[in-house]
Amino acid sequence: AVRLALSSVADGGRRHFINSFQRSEFCRLGIARRDPMFMTAATLMEIEAFPSVESLIAHCQRMSDEGMAAEQQRLQWLFAEMSNDEVQLKITSRSEPADMIK
Repeated sequence: AVRLALSSVADGGRRHFINSFQRSEFCRLGIARRDPMFMTAATLMEIEAFPSVESLIAHCQRMSDEGMAAEQQRLQWLFAEMSNDEVQLKITSRSEPADMIK
């Protein structure tokens, strides 16, 4: 379901519209592209990689507060105060950590 929801961001979210109303509103408002909860969807796909709820809970329980903070520092690159230009630069200039769950 998550992958299907992200299908509306095909071609960087520039060309695929859900319906004619959305197309006209994007045009009217000057919205060139969108990101419908991309980070939420990415998180859900990471969670999906765990074979069971119990394995996810066990993974989280093995992490100390310091470990969770270090993991956040290692993985988080998108922040609320970033401009669109900063986000685009991060997207094009950084690579995903090699050990990310697929």
